[in-house]
Amino acid sequence: MGLFFKFIILTMFGLMIWSWAVFIEKMTVIKIKKLLFKSFEKEYYSGEMLDKLYNSLKDKPVIHSPSARIFYVGMKELKKSNISNIKFTMDYAESIKRNIRDRILSLTSGEKLAILEESKSGINSIASISAVTPFLGIAASVWNLINVFRDIATNHPYVTMTELLPGIAESLLPISISLIITVPCIFFYNKLTWLINRFGAECDIFALEVGNSLGRELDIISIQQHNSSMSSGDNLPAKK
Repeated sequence: MGLFFKFIILTMFGLMIWSWAVFIEKMTVIKIKKLLFKSFEKEYYSGEMLDKLYNSLKDKPVIHSPSARIFYVGMKELKKSNISNIKFTMDYAESIKRNIRDRILSLTSGEKLAILEESKSGINSIASISAVTPFLGIAASVWNLINVFRDIATNHPYVTMTELLPGIAESLLPISISLIITVPCIFFYNKLTWLINRFGAECDIFALEVGNSLGRELDIISIQQHNSSMSSGDNLPAKK
């Protein structure tokens, strides 16, 4: 085996180890994220006060649960909107409520996309390995075949088939190795893509639910303010 041939073989083995490492790491990360997602989702649907959930997240330096991150950015925007000082009985109230809802939906959707991008990081390297490895195998095989025939032409002009076959078999080795690497890589990439897309759908549903819940909070506050103003007589016509 020549130096170039050995280098390609070692490179392909390195790529194989890398692809397996990425696959195992991403599978582990996705599984952990789903467990954390379900854990906070259970708290969210347990009937816990939204303010209490928000306060439990506010002081954390890092929020690891994807569902908690989606909820936190939406609730944070609701808090920043200072809704307690908004007069929802005024004419401009509907416009303000619509703007707040739009900002909440935008932030929760953006956080969901950020979570998915984090989950996808690294899997493109598996796709690249599956695309590049066959060409490396072919290049090494062709290179070794050229060397075999050059050696035969120079030193063994009257070679027999028995002497020729070992060199050809050795030249086909990189192609076999490239197939052994490429097929699992294709499976790894498709499996991870399917899991991430499925996880993304769960994040989509939860982001919509958070947006709807916080929208209902706005409606409840506006109704309370309206009822309070009615009971105090603010909207009663003045006596002549």
